[in-house]
Amino acid sequence: MLVLFMSGALPGFRVRLAGMDVQKTMEFILEQQAAMTARQGEHEARMAEHEKQMAEHGKQMAEHDKRMAKIDKRIDATTKLIQTGMRILAKTDEKLNVLIDAQMRAEARMDKFEARMDKFEARMEKFEVKYEQRSAQIDARLDRLIKALTRGTNGHGKN
Repeated sequence: MLVLFMSGALPGFRVRLAGMDVQKTMEFILEQQAAMTARQGEHEARMAEHEKQMAEHGKQMAEHDKRMAKIDKRIDATTKLIQTGMRILAKTDEKLNVLIDAQMRAEARMDKFEARMDKFEARMEKFEVKYEQRSAQIDARLDRLIKALTRGTNGHGKN
């Protein structure tokens, strides 16, 4: 069932179809379309802002990548320095071990030498005691000989 009616001339033109107000429906549709256009404009503005932010973010990322590349170079250089230092330490450690070994051998030789010297000193002390004893005996004989010569006897009695 189609019911058409016109109320007034064109400015207030209304069409009604089976209990439906076409004018209100058209106004609603136009309002919705206007609202959608406004939202679309806002959306496009936000998208433009996002694109601007993304471009800025891209620039920041490029700067970050440059800084990271510099840091990577520094890390590589530091790694090489550490590796070189470790090789030097290893060589130094080897040399130090050789020196320690030589020192230990020298100390062992010195200990043997000191033991031999202790034995030698002990023998020398015994020799010195014997020498003193022999020297005292010789001195006593010489004294008797000198007395005998000064008295004019040969030591066997009177002449």
